[in-house]
Amino acid sequence: MGASLLIVLAAGVVCIGLALYLGFRDRRFRAVSYKVTAEVTGFIQDKDERYQTQYRFSHDGHEVFGVLHKTTPQPVMKPGELILLRVHKNDPTIVRPYTSRGESTARVFLMLIGVLMLLTAIPLLVFVS
Repeated sequence: MGASLLIVLAAGVVCIGLALYLGFRDRRFRAVSYKVTAEVTGFIQDKDERYQTQYRFSHDGHEVFGVLHKTTPQPVMKPGELILLRVHKNDPTIVRPYTSRGESTARVFLMLIGVLMLLTAIPLLVFVS
């Protein structure tokens, strides 16, 4: 029983560590990026019949074209609509959505699960020992 509690304890530490890593990675990207308003130019349909959004924006007088990695079952925006993106200062091809709710949700979930694992495993380890 002690070994399984140690596994739960280790998994909790890994979850918390991963949540912290994702948070620091996001902060690091925000520190070296800037906000840009991009125009939706169209959509690309992949082999799974999901859509990726194509965009364009201006960087140092040059037009930059790209495709967002996130896919949707149907096009959500219309061509010509404006979206906010974060663009890396040194490499304008590295782009992320301005608000990434998916990563925030994953970080909160990992932190919550990790803390619950630690709060469960530590007292049980103390009582078992």
